[in-house]
Amino acid sequence: MLNKKAKLPQWSGKIYNFLYHKKNWWQIVALFAVVLALNAWSLMRYPAPFADEAWFGSRAWAFLHTGYNAGPLDAGVFDRFEGYWTIFPWLPTLFQAFALSFANTPTLLPLRIMSLLWGLILLIAVYVTANSLHGRRFAMLSVFIVGTSTPFLFSAHWARIDIMAAALGFVAIALYFTNRSTRFWKGLLSGLCVGLSFEIHAHAAVFAPAIAALYFWDWRWSMLRKRHFWGYIAGGLLGGAIYAAIHILPYPQTYVQVNQLAFSATHIPPLLTWSLPVILEAIVDMGILLVAIYPVLIILLVLSIVTLVRSGDRPNQHLLVLGLAMLLWKNRGLSGFMAQHIEFCLRMIMKRIAFYLKIFWLHWDLKL
Repeated sequence: MLNKKAKLPQWSGKIYNFLYHKKNWWQIVALFAVVLALNAWSLMRYPAPFADEAWFGSRAWAFLHTGYNAGPLDAGVFDRFEGYWTIFPWLPTLFQAFALSFANTPTLLPLRIMSLLWGLILLIAVYVTANSLHGRRFAMLSVFIVGTSTPFLFSAHWARIDIMAAALGFVAIALYFTNRSTRFWKGLLSGLCVGLSFEIHAHAAVFAPAIAALYFWDWRWSMLRKRHFWGYIAGGLLGGAIYAAIHILPYPQTYVQVNQLAFSATHIPPLLTWSLPVILEAIVDMGILLVAIYPVLIILLVLSIVTLVRSGDRPNQHLLVLGLAMLLWKNRGLSGFMAQHIEFCLRMIMKRIAFYLKIFWLHWDLKL
């Protein structure tokens, strides 16, 4: 008899690893398939058509046939300014015009399909971010709860631009968390995504200080010696240069006049006022708003923040820094219009995603 223990051939271990990873892969594919199937089924059912969809659709259809980023519904006020077609977001019009290029007449379905595709990009970014923080199961739970949330159903279905800005912003965050080797090009792409998201929607500027806060939290002032940080800065400047080339340089006077007409002092983020009473008032007002919107989930939100504060785990600290930076930057006082519809989807989807990431880590920690 042989004294040596029988050994399995090396190829058996390779087969096991292949099947194990393949099983995980199919679980992820099945999750995205279920979420997308739900959204595809409800795409034209919920929510009901909104006036902005006609506005954006009109602009995209005109862009497709005239090359100008302005449609018939933009006439009346904006067309009184020279070169007024340069003031509207260009990237979303380009994508929506591409969607309408497959239709013979202006119609809502291709525009909503385009929004859903951007919603898919956002879900992928959420998965990558959550997976890099707490692993695959945490990532799958995050994707499921975000992909079936009411703000996502609004933002990823409406033929608006909010979902595009949010998707690019969270792609930038995902690039940060997956850049463990501190590569310059990943920082460059992250900054560029933030810059392009600002071109789509000005309120996407919230991503710039949020990611900058992560850099400072991880590296403190030594971030100034990190190549990926300067890649992030370079990408942001490149995005800013693209924005300036499209919207400012062609007709600078029109840009200034239209922004003076559309915005006022009440739109300045409290942090930029450098006034402590204004900042504190905005924080209180945001707390009132959160309680009004989430009368039940606000308890979980408070518990999750406490959990993250008490935890010494680095990924938890990342979540806390990211969430607080985004909330503080976007805070506004009730002296303005706190719930302006033009920023509803973007504001809600950004906060809801950060909110659910915290909530799911709390569930994971308490084994709920």
